[in-house]
Amino acid sequence: MKGFVTVLAVLLLASAAGASVFDVLLVVPEKYGANLNFNVDHLQGMGFRITTTGTSETISACNASLPVIEVDTLIQEILDVSCYDAVAIMPSRWVNVAQPYQDLIESPEALALIQAAVADSIPIWSTCAGPLVLAAADVLQGVTIQGRTGPDSSFVDVYENAGANYIGWGLLPVIDGPIITTSRGQYFQRENCQAVISAWAALNSSNPAEDNEETVSRGIRSMIHLDGGGFAASGYDFSSDGQMSDALVLAMDNDGQTLWETVIGGEGFDFGLDVIQTTEGDLIIAGYTTRNGNEDILLTKVDIQGNIMWENSWGTPDLEMARSVCESPDGNLFITGRTCHEAEGGSDVLLVMTDPQGNPVWERTYGGSGPETADRILLTAEDHLLIVGSTGSFTENSDAYQILLDLNGDLIRENYYGAQGGEGGYDRANSAVILPDGRIAMAGESNDPDKCGMYFVLTESDGEKILESFQGNIFYDYCSSVIATPDGGFLLAGATKDRYTCDNDAYLVKLNEFGELVWEMEFGEETTDEWCFSIAQVEPGVYMAAGQKETDSGAFQEWVFLVEDPSMGSSPHQNDQCSLWPNPASSSVTVMAADLSGSVMVMDLAGRAVAEERASGGTARLDVSGLPAGLYTVRWFQNGAASQGRVVVIR
Repeated sequence: MKGFVTVLAVLLLASAAGASVFDVLLVVPEKYGANLNFNVDHLQGMGFRITTTGTSETISACNASLPVIEVDTLIQEILDVSCYDAVAIMPSRWVNVAQPYQDLIESPEALALIQAAVADSIPIWSTCAGPLVLAAADVLQGVTIQGRTGPDSSFVDVYENAGANYIGWGLLPVIDGPIITTSRGQYFQRENCQAVISAWAALNSSNPAEDNEETVSRGIRSMIHLDGGGFAASGYDFSSDGQMSDALVLAMDNDGQTLWETVIGGEGFDFGLDVIQTTEGDLIIAGYTTRNGNEDILLTKVDIQGNIMWENSWGTPDLEMARSVCESPDGNLFITGRTCHEAEGGSDVLLVMTDPQGNPVWERTYGGSGPETADRILLTAEDHLLIVGSTGSFTENSDAYQILLDLNGDLIRENYYGAQGGEGGYDRANSAVILPDGRIAMAGESNDPDKCGMYFVLTESDGEKILESFQGNIFYDYCSSVIATPDGGFLLAGATKDRYTCDNDAYLVKLNEFGELVWEMEFGEETTDEWCFSIAQVEPGVYMAAGQKETDSGAFQEWVFLVEDPSMGSSPHQNDQCSLWPNPASSSVTVMAADLSGSVMVMDLAGRAVAEERASGGTARLDVSGLPAGLYTVRWFQNGAASQGRVVVIR
């Protein structure tokens, strides 16, 4: 494998004549709240195209740690709200201000836009004290809502005077027709964003979407290395005419080139959130569908050529979603995710066992007084089921959650893990890997020490915590996938958000066996959003990363790239004739070779020279202390011929 990083052009446009994308109009109030970032990131993760709007061209935040937002369009310029599939009113500061959301409440155009959205049955989502804006727009008569109570319950009086049926605060999303009200934007961040899909599906179950613009949104959410070589991936595809998303399944060779792809779905939304290969070599895709007007589990089997063998979906009046699947030795399938009990206002971990044909045999739920969700299920060497996710039942906020069950679904143990972040600590596990000795590595997010960072936990097989580690920059960092590396370390994959532009880049972090940082890399462009949702090993030290990349239209395309781990080689190293060290480097890089001559240059991934030094006595020492963390090319001349190597700069 030549080179340390190769970004492959695998941004594949769908061939459908008509194409669709889900458009969300994001209404940003003055003194907007920090949880806007969670909302945008989750909506983008579902492939939605975001258009920001407000009453002025620039919108200030609730505190100085957040950037000023330049909106895409002014509310006053929006003539037809029906070109959007949903409207979302973001949180605003509500304490120590005379009138929260004053800019929106005093804007006739903003109130008219809300009224038009409700009249057209376009889902309109307000969070925190956002129902104050809905009350000002006079769209709450007879509508069941939740919302901030305000000082001395003054906000509740406003809601009820507008005719709302107020049922409280701190609940899972409340949906009544087109109106969605949510709370606790950090705690319920996933559920709140998912409610946009739930509301749209309920309103449009018998009315297929009509969208003929040539825009495609596609992305990869899960990827595995196949036994016979190459990769399989699952995700979403908004390219089908007359409906929303299909579940996407595709196969790639070791260079990331697509071999085949298949879409699964009908009217509404279908998402493929996990893919595994069975012992027979076929693929199982787990996710959810809204084709029945509600979120139901979607389970599909595809052969290795991409032909659908069977497809099953099922559910109840509650909201169910499959996030992960594994196979038992007898060929049965175990699906985990979450179920939301709207009547009780809570959610639990859901476990369903099916036969090898995907027919449900039994299901169980696990959880306490708070909300629980599962993100990964794995089979242990003892043929037990390991589930990881999050729980709100043990502390005032969210904790990473680990459950061990037998194959009958009986609980063996449960453990929770949390840090000391704000609001009681927000921690969750999104991915896990079981090591050969039985230890368990989990990774996800934590708000300790900053707003959101990568959270890594290593436990014994019995769940006892060995160590925890926090990684990332100083704003928002997410971890979607973790794998073990052959040198005993761990590779975490996700995204990192720039504090000033709020754009996301794909983000990879290498840890050693003690959870300490070895290197970190960012991949992306300055003005677009890139996400990495999954990573898998090609060969020792070489990895395929997968996710999605923003296009010029604001939608997304699937994106894969190869990464070679620079810490897996010898150091100093390059070849027998040349040495390049240290690698990774933080302050300087030294190149030493016989007959080294001329200029030695360090170049970024765009090919721009960012450091240069002339060789002297067969050695050149280049200053990289001012360079951002990332991957760079070092180029030199030896015996009159050009040579190059790669170096990782760390901070």
